[in-house]
Amino acid sequence: MSPSEHLCPRRAESAINFPGPDRWEIRHRLVHQSQVGMSCSHCGSLHPDRFMELVREGWTVGPTDKNYKAYLHEPVTDEHRAQRKAAWEASDFGRFIRKHVLDECGTEAEAQAKVDECWRRDEEPHLSGDRSAKFYYQHLSVEQRHEFIELHNSKAMVIGYPGRFYVPPFFCGSAQANKESVDG
Repeated sequence: MSPSEHLCPRRAESAINFPGPDRWEIRHRLVHQSQVGMSCSHCGSLHPDRFMELVREGWTVGPTDKNYKAYLHEPVTDEHRAQRKAAWEASDFGRFIRKHVLDECGTEAEAQAKVDECWRRDEEPHLSGDRSAKFYYQHLSVEQRHEFIELHNSKAMVIGYPGRFYVPPFFCGSAQANKESVDG
């Protein structure tokens, strides 16, 4: 096989198993993923080397309800954050909050404080950059899995809302589960 060829580790899970080899190529399965890097021709996953590079650079690993998959999101810039906040404030919801405070005899400063509070609590945690990519953890090598765990444990990894994995990657175990298996 050439360097761009591989056998996708997700093939064993697929009912459709057309002949390999698979290739790393520019794909358009996710909007803007082709701007992020090469994807597996079988499953559409971002290349694992690129995934780890972007995790190290501070891209956000978006947790999912699946232990085999994540979405990687470009960091949000201050400019992007300001644009999104301005658009949200001008939306029906932002205007409703402001009007409600003012209708209750609040001041403009109190109305802005309430709008800011709602933005920080309800909207800002869900922001992501314009570019994103899908990634299947099965593509990580053993070394990359260890590095991923180290980045997570050292808090060097940015994890999207709610700021933790609610379903950890299949190759990760909780400290409690590991302790129980040792004490078992």
